[in-house]
Amino acid sequence: MAECVAHLNLTSAAMVPRIRAALVEARAMPPIGTRAYRAGAAGWLLASMMGPVPVVLGVKLGKVRTPPPFVPGSELPRPAVVAECRRWQEEEVALLRDAVGLAIDRVSILSPFAANVRYDGYSSLRTVVRHELRHLVQAERALARLQP
Repeated sequence: MAECVAHLNLTSAAMVPRIRAALVEARAMPPIGTRAYRAGAAGWLLASMMGPVPVVLGVKLGKVRTPPPFVPGSELPRPAVVAECRRWQEEEVALLRDAVGLAIDRVSILSPFAANVRYDGYSSLRTVVRHELRHLVQAERALARLQP
């Protein structure tokens, strides 16, 4: 479970600065008004892949290999890992609030996970949320296996 949370911390450390920069860029653009946000194709696909992995007949569908820089060590101080996760969560919620009304879907972010892959800022926000949900579900499953 600690590895799932530590992995989220590593990915947040990579994504939050990019999202913050995207917000700065989006503030220089006209606000979106009443239109809905739109995800680009690459961002939509990424966000779709990052959600919880469904298990059908004991088989995990849509499993994705984690790039080595985002694989945490196995000896992790749990209280520190959880405290760091809480800090990242607070910052991500603040970024979501700051993005409201901004043309975040009109700015591009370079992926920290795949070289030369870019996607829109709106998709990056969706991806962070879905990715965290994915690993929190994974941690809950691990906990359930430990309980009698």
